[in-house]
Amino acid sequence: MQDLKTRKQGNSVTVTIPKEFGIKAEVTVRPKKTEYGFSYEVVDQDTFFDFSSDILAGVIKDGFRGKDILTEFNKRKGQVERILNNLGDTIPTDDYSEEQVRQKFGL
Repeated sequence: MQDLKTRKQGNSVTVTIPKEFGIKAEVTVRPKKTEYGFSYEVVDQDTFFDFSSDILAGVIKDGFRGKDILTEFNKRKGQVERILNNLGDTIPTDDYSEEQVRQKFGL
């Protein structure tokens, strides 16, 4: 992958996402400052995998009850989100289906 240059657009600076990343037009992303620069998180539910039901089922299966369900759900959801955000750093950036991701993480 070649390096990208930023461009000024009005009062903002933009970066073009390469086509091979598979991000469609009009997708909502959330910028995040990181220790090493910045990243973008896809926030459109229809363009990103939502594992909430799988996570909740696992929490209930593991015997959590009452307020502990929400606490454990949020903990596990955060872990899944961190893993998904770092996928490109740990495995080749090929396209993965939702089912392949579910299998990889035991969901």
